[in-house]
Amino acid sequence: MQILSSLSNERSFEDIEKEFEGKGYGDFKKAVADAVCAKLEEIQTRYNEILNSNLIETTLANGARRARAIAEEKTKSSPKSNWNGDTLNHRMCIKQYTSFLYQKKSDCSL
Repeated sequence: MQILSSLSNERSFEDIEKEFEGKGYGDFKKAVADAVCAKLEEIQTRYNEILNSNLIETTLANGARRARAIAEEKTKSSPKSNWNGDTLNHRMCIKQYTSFLYQKKSDCSL
């Protein structure tokens, strides 16, 4: 009953009991299965929308941009830093890490 309640807008147990009063356990199991399938279809639809959009790439790019800005500022302000104004090596490291993140994203699939 908890599963059906959770998947059907938090219906109370009393409402569910009234709905299935006088019916067999098979009817209840079918209702639970239908509710679970409906929720899984909803999740799968949203997953496919995200997968087929550029949301993941945009989010990763925005995060990399923010991380790069923070890393450059930290590198410049660190007293132990060998910062000499040459950002080439520093940027190459950030690009390698960003590429690593993109690779990990592409490895994830359901």
